[in-house]
Amino acid sequence: MEIPAAGPVRPEHLEPAAAALADGQVVAFPTETVYGLGVNAEDPAAVRRLRELKGERGEKPFMILIPDPEHVFRHAGLPPAPAMRLIRIAWPGPLTLVLPGRGGTRAGGTEGGEAAEVGLRCPDHPVARELLRAVRFPVASSSANRSAAAPATAASQVRDSLGDAVAVILDAGPAPLRLSSTVARVREGGAIELLREGSFPVERLLAEALQQVLFVCTGNICRSPLAAALLRRRLAQSLGVPEEELPRKGYRVLSAGTAALPGQPASEGARSAIRERGGDLGAHRSAPVTPTLVEESDRILAMTGAQRDLLEEWVPGCAGRIEVLDPTGDIPDPFGGNLEEYRRCAGAIEARVEALAAGLLAEPRRTGGAA
Repeated sequence: MEIPAAGPVRPEHLEPAAAALADGQVVAFPTETVYGLGVNAEDPAAVRRLRELKGERGEKPFMILIPDPEHVFRHAGLPPAPAMRLIRIAWPGPLTLVLPGRGGTRAGGTEGGEAAEVGLRCPDHPVARELLRAVRFPVASSSANRSAAAPATAASQVRDSLGDAVAVILDAGPAPLRLSSTVARVREGGAIELLREGSFPVERLLAEALQQVLFVCTGNICRSPLAAALLRRRLAQSLGVPEEELPRKGYRVLSAGTAALPGQPASEGARSAIRERGGDLGAHRSAPVTPTLVEESDRILAMTGAQRDLLEEWVPGCAGRIEVLDPTGDIPDPFGGNLEEYRRCAGAIEARVEALAAGLLAEPRRTGGAA
């Protein structure tokens, strides 16, 4: 079936394909990378049919295609922080993520108990996304080709290579990118491993394989900016690089506040206290903490137990990554105090930041090689 190149994708364009998927048949459709084959992931017979059509042996799971990024939570629960960053910047798009599963349907549609991993992609093509929205079940997918053959980038190639074995072919013209998706595994601890190079830039992928540390206080004008500035300074000194190069070394350090007004400068006391330690908060502007910011951070350090409890209430899935900076007690807020109070606050924060920096620097690099 040919889809008009211009104009919206209409339901009548997709009805035969959706019906074929519901009936356990194999359907071909375009994505922005290459043409794909899809089946009902909850139908074991359909998954076997896809595997036989591909000519694949064994039980290597297929990826699951999802119509919108938020559908990731149906299959993977709350992904590790680096995966959340990649989802934000890459989906919809040509990146397949292999994530810790949450049980139920495994990657590619074999049924069972706990799923160790699940491969997910949200394609950036209107036909694919509307088809995925039109069905009530997850779709297991693979590129439209026989095993060891090159993926099809046009509907005519699907017809020539697979013929009547495909129930419906949705023809929307050539795939725009004509190159398969990049595939990366993000493990439970946050390590990113490149499994296949493809159309999503590897340099962007590896840029997200860094440690993101988030400090949280109340107004984000005193304690958390002090902590962030001290950690950036300590890491840069240890690595022998300017602070602006820390992301290239694998670290991003941020701060936010539970009740912050956006755009406020650091307090004068905080600026003075950090200047005495060789740092600078002149460019700091306050920002409120958000659930997304928490989800995308590997380490979240609050100044008080009450702030930690509040963050855990807001984002319960991240409770294991939220801690207090000083486990022996709260770090008092110096706001409104004199310079000596800010100096004491900075000193208390600096002592904890030294231990934090040493732990971060001792951790192994989080990027893996290609598989």
